[in-house]
Amino acid sequence: MIDPEYDWAWAELGWVYMRSNQVDDAIAAFEEALKLSPNYIFALNNLASVYNTAEQYEQALDTANHLLSLQDNNWALLQRAEALRGLGRNMQALRDASVVIEQEPTWEDGYVSKALALEEMGLGGAAIEVYETLPDDVSRTDYSYYYQAWALQHDGQADAAMAAVEKAIAKDLEDYSNWELKSLFLIYGEDYYASLAAARRATELQPRAEWSVLYQAISQAHLGEVEQAMALFDEAHNLNLPDGGTNWFVEHLIGLGLTQEAKDVREISKDR
Repeated sequence: MIDPEYDWAWAELGWVYMRSNQVDDAIAAFEEALKLSPNYIFALNNLASVYNTAEQYEQALDTANHLLSLQDNNWALLQRAEALRGLGRNMQALRDASVVIEQEPTWEDGYVSKALALEEMGLGGAAIEVYETLPDDVSRTDYSYYYQAWALQHDGQADAAMAAVEKAIAKDLEDYSNWELKSLFLIYGEDYYASLAAARRATELQPRAEWSVLYQAISQAHLGEVEQAMALFDEAHNLNLPDGGTNWFVEHLIGLGLTQEAKDVREISKDR
C-alpha cells in the first residue's frame, strides 16, 4: 500500500498466496513483481511452479526458459520438465530430469521427475525401478513415496501401493495429500470405513481440499449415509471440483441404485 512499486513486497505476497494454495492470486502477485523487475530470480522460480500448479504449461515453460537464460538452475530445470510433461513433450522432460540427476545425484526431486516422465511415456515398470533403485545417499521424503505409490497403483500393485502410501504418511503426518491418496486407494479397495477416516484426516489438515471432500462423499454414500454424502458433494462442488470428480461421484451413485441423486448431481453440475 505504501509503495506499490516495491518488487520484493509483490514477490513475498505471491509466496504467501502460493503457500496458502491461492493460485490465481499468487500468479497475479508474482507477475506484478516481474513487471517491476523482469529478471527477479525469486519471483521467476516461484511463478514457474505456480503456473505448473495451474496447468498453464506454456507460461510455465516460458518462465522456466527465461530463468535458465539468466543462470544454471536445477529448480528451473525441474519446472521446465513438469511443463514439458504437461505439454506431452516427455522425451524432453526426461532429458531435463536426467541433467538434474547428473548435477545433483543426491536430490530426490530429480529422480521423481525422471520417473514421472517415464510413466507419461507408458514405461511404468521403468518408473517403478527408478524409485526402487534410488541411491542410498538420497534422503527420501514423503514426496517420492507419494509418487511411487501412484506408479505402483497404475501398475496394478495395490498392496505395494498402499505400503508406499503408509511410508509417505510416516514421513509426514501433516501432509494432507498423503492421507487423500490413502483414502483414494481405500475406495479402490472398497474399504469405505477406512477411506472415510483417511479423507476426514485430509480435510482436517486442508479444509479446502476438494478431492478429499469428494472421497468423504463417496465413502458415505457406500455406507448408506446418502444425505451426508450429497451435502459433502455440494461442498466439494463449491470448492470447484473438476468435472471428472463429478462424473465419478455420479458413477458411484448409479452403481448404488441412487438414480435420482445422480440426476440431482447432474443438475447441480449444470448450474456451476
